[in-house]
Amino acid sequence: MSRQRITRLGSGAFGNLRTAKLVLNFNRLGDAVEAGALAGQETSLAELQLAGCGITSLPGRLLAGMDSLTRLHLWGNKLREFPVRFFRAAANLRELMLWNNELAVLESDTLAGLWNLQRLDMDRNFISELHKDAFRNLIELQTLHIANNQIQVTETSPLNLLIIRCGLSQITLTTWCYQCSIVLPQRVIRGFFTLVSVGVDTTYVISFPANSSSSSQLNSLDLVRL
Repeated sequence: MSRQRITRLGSGAFGNLRTAKLVLNFNRLGDAVEAGALAGQETSLAELQLAGCGITSLPGRLLAGMDSLTRLHLWGNKLREFPVRFFRAAANLRELMLWNNELAVLESDTLAGLWNLQRLDMDRNFISELHKDAFRNLIELQTLHIANNQIQVTETSPLNLLIIRCGLSQITLTTWCYQCSIVLPQRVIRGFFTLVSVGVDTTYVISFPANSSSSSQLNSLDLVRL
């Protein structure tokens, strides 16, 4: 149902339809996604794509009861924030694609409830502020993309704490902050026990402490546009 000139998703929009995958990309929905739009899909829908729809806001209970949902694509919209605890209703999500939106802040409860999430893509937003507990729920996370934002990465930043806690297998650290310096202290490197790929994509100076290789499995460090 992509590119079908759909301009509104009303309550009960899909009636008695039961589907495992619903693709609604590139329809001009704006703020016309109503609570209850997915009613009837709770036990069947595993993948939902609402990408490139110019969505500016979503109702707080849009995902209520969506226990089967494992993949959610909201990339290419105009989302600046999510309702409080929006994702708690979809605790079985494994993949969440939020790249190319207008998110500026990740609060402590923005990603609350995503205990099973494995892949998170927030590239190309306007994120400049990360609450210290922004990633505390992401205990199963394996891949994090957060390129082309405005985040300062420090020893005590949520990104480094996330690496320590989760042992990410892949992470992309990128901001729009030019001439920045990323210093990865010894105690942070110790958290890289399963990290195999780090991508840095801007004019960074990046440094690792001496003798850090003995505590890490890192085999790929990609530096581009230096």
